[in-house]
Amino acid sequence: MKDASDLGQTLATFTAQRSPLGLVFDTAGAMAAPFQFHGFMLSWTLGDPNGTSAQGPFKDASADMVDLALTKLGNTNYQARVTRIIGGFANPIDAEIIGNKIYVIEHGGDQGLWEITFPAMATPSSLDAPAREADGSFRFLVSGEAGRNYEISASTNLLDWLPLTNLPALSNVFPFSDPTATGFPHRFYRAVQPQ
Repeated sequence: MKDASDLGQTLATFTAQRSPLGLVFDTAGAMAAPFQFHGFMLSWTLGDPNGTSAQGPFKDASADMVDLALTKLGNTNYQARVTRIIGGFANPIDAEIIGNKIYVIEHGGDQGLWEITFPAMATPSSLDAPAREADGSFRFLVSGEAGRNYEISASTNLLDWLPLTNLPALSNVFPFSDPTATGFPHRFYRAVQPQ
């Protein structure tokens, strides 16, 4: 038996017999970092954390929930960083995500229903509402994923977009101020991740 992390190699899939179920994604970005826009997966089979004799995943406790941080590779593939975040379920069979909460139902043991609450994405207060400053610049907050770059563009007609700047998101909500907004009675903005 070999350990891919000890050998400095990547593992192409989950351990044998893990039986992945209950795959859900934070598509709304309702969770705060480091879980925002991540996937979550349950593993049905009780594992064998010591590698002794159980039929489940070898040297893997399983019967858990893992965090799936996906990174796009090219146009068709993703790389996953998988982190075990909750263990000790009794045959978790399915999950549902609502906002920053994941509900897990078990098919074994007492057949429990679990609510797992993750930190919620911070919402800007009314004091952080978009506003025109005294010097004519326009200030607003951008919601995104910390650690990613965002291109801020402006338009007066929603058809033609002028790139203004590229900003690294140091947190999930970050400020932007447009000093070129003076002289425009109406201006639209968008923040996108450059391809």
